[in-house]
Amino acid sequence: MGQTDSRTFEGRVVQILSGHSRSVLHCEFTPDGTVLATCGADKTVLLWNVASGELIRSLQGHAAEVTSCCFYENILATSSKDKTVVLWLYESGRRASRLAIHSGPVLSCSISSSGQFLASCSEDKSIGLFKFQPGSGAFINGSDMKKLSGHLSIVNDIKFSPNGSFLASASQDKTIRIWETGTGTCAIVLDDPFGPVLKLRYSPSGDHMISLSSPGNFVSVWNTESNMVDNVLEANNGREIQNIAITSDGRSTIGLSKDNKITLWTKMTRKCTPELRTTQHKKGVNAMAITHSDCCVATADGEGLVLIWN
Repeated sequence: MGQTDSRTFEGRVVQILSGHSRSVLHCEFTPDGTVLATCGADKTVLLWNVASGELIRSLQGHAAEVTSCCFYENILATSSKDKTVVLWLYESGRRASRLAIHSGPVLSCSISSSGQFLASCSEDKSIGLFKFQPGSGAFINGSDMKKLSGHLSIVNDIKFSPNGSFLASASQDKTIRIWETGTGTCAIVLDDPFGPVLKLRYSPSGDHMISLSSPGNFVSVWNTESNMVDNVLEANNGREIQNIAITSDGRSTIGLSKDNKITLWTKMTRKCTPELRTTQHKKGVNAMAITHSDCCVATADGEGLVLIWN
């Protein structure tokens, strides 16, 4: 696809958050959009007031890079290369549970929309699936843990389907596995057309899933009913995408790249021309979070800087 004009990312930077000393690897808004969590290579998790840009608190307890985070009600789950997942009562900053079932670095964690399940994935090729009990006490019962095996290499990412019935996992073995959440059974194995699968996102309606494959020039759009690739979104001039996002209305796919730019695909069709946007980032755009109302976007980069756009 041809190069389009590179325009500034639409929106206005309303907050510049500087608190991490190293690369920010993931960021996530609370469901009401008032708090932003950022986590990174400096082993910390920072909680920010979105409206004021003030740092609320720093959560420290991981012994290595914090790779991802996700909210459910009063709980924040974080995964780390220290081989653990930690559950925090984030409003008080108290650590409630520490899960250590993986033998390798944990690369991602996710909580189902119903709050019934928590999942984690690791370089040890496995997936942890936990029956989740939100509240103020012990969140995980030891008898409700399952270890899902089947991938032949590192599991890079996991995402629950919007209705929570399925868990999708992306692996370095060039496959996506779809697991039944209730039983932990692998329902189907999808062979990626391009290579190792790095990232996954479901559309809000659940009728599509997008995946990013290495080396990052293509985003596949999967039909979740037929389990086939409907479309392939190609980045401008071989641009390497390192992460993906999707808007809450499901209409736009977003690619984040190391050259500090954002690629927008406003449709999920083969003839959709990518639109390029520039940002104020200087060390690549690593992660993006979008509020449920699409009114606020956070972007994070390789030098620890986070921007909030209105």
